[in-house]
Amino acid sequence: MPMDFDAVVERHGQFLLYETKHIGVPVPKGQLITLESLIKTKVWTVFILHGKRQPKELIVWTANDDGGIRERIVNPVTRRIVWDESYQWFQQANSIGGK
Repeated sequence: MPMDFDAVVERHGQFLLYETKHIGVPVPKGQLITLESLIKTKVWTVFILHGKRQPKELIVWTANDDGGIRERIVNPVTRRIVWDESYQWFQQANSIGGK
C-alpha cells in the first residue's frame, strides 16, 4: 500500500524524518520495513511521535555503527523537547557539512 512521510528535513546529505501516530497506533509493517531500510543507509534519522496534537512519546531511530538500528525512547515528551531534539540533530548534520 502507498504511504507518506509526515515531514522530512535535509541538511548536508543527512535526513530527519518525522512520522506521527495517534497514541497506541503502531507503525504499519510496510512502513516499518521502509523506515528501517532508510535508517540502515546511515544518513536518515527517524522521529516517531505518538500523540498527533500533543506529543506524549518520541521514539528516535538512528543507525548503529554495525548497520543495526538504535532506538531511544523519550517519555514523557513536550513540544519543547521535540524542538530541542530536532535542533541537536540539525547541529550534528550541520557539522558534517563543515568537514
